[in-house]
Amino acid sequence: MPHRIMPQLLKFAHHLGDPAREFVIFGEGDCSARVDTKMFLVKAAGRHLSSVAEVDFVPMTFEPLLELVAKRPNARAGEIHKCLESAAGRKHAAPSKESFFHAVLLDLPRIHFIAHTHPTYVAGIMASPKAEAFAAMRLFPAHVTLCGPRSLYIPYMDPGLPLAVELRHRLENYMNEHGDPPATIMLANHGMIALGQTTEGALAATEMTQKAALAYVSAQACGGAIPLPDADVQRLVDEARRT
Repeated sequence: MPHRIMPQLLKFAHHLGDPAREFVIFGEGDCSARVDTKMFLVKAAGRHLSSVAEVDFVPMTFEPLLELVAKRPNARAGEIHKCLESAAGRKHAAPSKESFFHAVLLDLPRIHFIAHTHPTYVAGIMASPKAEAFAAMRLFPAHVTLCGPRSLYIPYMDPGLPLAVELRHRLENYMNEHGDPPATIMLANHGMIALGQTTEGALAATEMTQKAALAYVSAQACGGAIPLPDADVQRLVDEARRT
């Protein structure tokens, strides 16, 4: 039986995979949606976001994935494969290896959709010495309102379980500092993740991060990027919370 959220998820995937947006090419990236407290849907491995169909999304149960991230961070390949198979069931296509971090993020309160992409300008900055600095700064008001006070930065970790384990650890520190989950996560030498209560929110955060990345590169060519002062960032965050 089709999941009621599937039409939204398909539209979301096709937007993210639109070649004109330059978020992904070929089989890059993935997206997911929380169905309920026990299950979520994630793109199958190797499928193209631009052309995914309903059969290309795999229903996954949270519990085995979250348990492995929390209790078996050094699990070997065989155990990881068994866990993914257990979470997905044998009747479905192989899920993305990034299902582990999708489970961690969709388990957060008020987070219902995840977009993981490799936007061209974002990927360039994430492969540079400026990666962490870019994640920490905000360049203009809309950058704050759509992407939060700062992005969570993750140094390079191999995709799959290692990335999910490191993300979980740093996510806890971020939420202790800021109270809310990040709207965007920057992945060194990799790409980005956007979190949202809605598909529109996650897509907007992805688009704004790509715009900010292009603006940052342009500013560097003009003598250097000047971020918004911290006091103004906090004021904009407080105003957004009141609306």
